[in-house]
Amino acid sequence: MAVASFEELYLGFFSVAGLPPRVLVADSSGTTAFTLTLHDVQVTVMHTASTPDIAFVLVEYGAVPASNSRASWDMLMDANLQMLGRHTPIFGRNPLNGEVVLRLGCPLDGTTPVDLYQRLISMVSAARAWREHSSLGDQQAGHPPNTPGLHPGMFA
Repeated sequence: MAVASFEELYLGFFSVAGLPPRVLVADSSGTTAFTLTLHDVQVTVMHTASTPDIAFVLVEYGAVPASNSRASWDMLMDANLQMLGRHTPIFGRNPLNGEVVLRLGCPLDGTTPVDLYQRLISMVSAARAWREHSSLGDQQAGHPPNTPGLHPGMFA
């Protein structure tokens, strides 16, 4: 069953994950967030006052290889175009360190704690594959990325 609030999603997620919840405190702008490290991948789930019906997931993919930086960024931007949809993932660049980050908006009225847990596990798997291969899988021109844990239908 979907949740009515970010706090409910947060508490349910930690219950599903078998982890003790942490105290959530809103900052001065009304943003609440929690950060986890899953299989060496940093994941942040946040909620902002300006988008009260959506929880945002940020997954740190890591650095783009210097040897083919342009090609890697082109591939990521191409993936953004191929993964069009209301709540599909978007690749971007962390302004603090220049590394790749994946952002996903999860509508609270359509996301259960189990959904969030499964999405995080899939997204972490995709981030780990990126770190190992510096690619999104068997991507070819005009075809969506084919990386386990990252495909257009999973974010519908």
